[in-house]
Amino acid sequence: MAGSGASASGLSVVPTQLDFAADDSVQALHLRNTGNTIINAQLRVFSWSQNNGEDSLVPSTDLIVSPPIMRVVPGQQQLVRVVHTASTPPRTSPHELSYRLIVDELPPAEIAGSSAPRSGLNFVLRYSIPVFVAAATPVVSAPATLALESGTADTYALSVLNPTPRHLQLADLRLLDKNDREIFGKPGLIGYVLPGSNRSWPLAIQSKEAPTSAVEVQVRINGKIVRNLLSEMPMEWSAP
Repeated sequence: MAGSGASASGLSVVPTQLDFAADDSVQALHLRNTGNTIINAQLRVFSWSQNNGEDSLVPSTDLIVSPPIMRVVPGQQQLVRVVHTASTPPRTSPHELSYRLIVDELPPAEIAGSSAPRSGLNFVLRYSIPVFVAAATPVVSAPATLALESGTADTYALSVLNPTPRHLQLADLRLLDKNDREIFGKPGLIGYVLPGSNRSWPLAIQSKEAPTSAVEVQVRINGKIVRNLLSEMPMEWSAP
């Protein structure tokens, strides 16, 4: 999820990403009920890594969430504190650590002590909030490498290798011709590449002009728009 908040049904979560500086101890998350019925929610922390281009989540106690279970009445907002304890590894880690904070809306049948019968369909909402804890003394590394790789016919893939000590968030990919006309666009969040990881995303390019007319790629990396000529791919990118 990207942006300052996310919502569906009556549950909204703000913000949709938490960033701890190396000396931060607490971050705040707000759950708001914009619907007409009581919402019960559960929050859990998972350590987040990427192996062979795939995300892996493992339950973690590195971060403490308070409260982990809550009840939010219509029109109200609940503050959640996410605590980074002094013993959390990034105090000595050479790169940031990555987590996912999972926020689940619980159906009535799963609420402790609830005797409410289940009627009709119960839609359960889930939000997955990225949480990053910066390293106190990040290592110096080579820059990230981004490549737009062509396959058979009109298939392409965006391939990213990230040897840097912090994550990369990629969004709003565009292929442009020599007149700055968009040939292909993929708006919104593409995904994350964690430190020391690599990811690849296939691109469903339908335009027959793309293989011959595209001369430049534009993508937003950690909020900054980066433009690069395809003839100079792969490109290297370093965080400011």
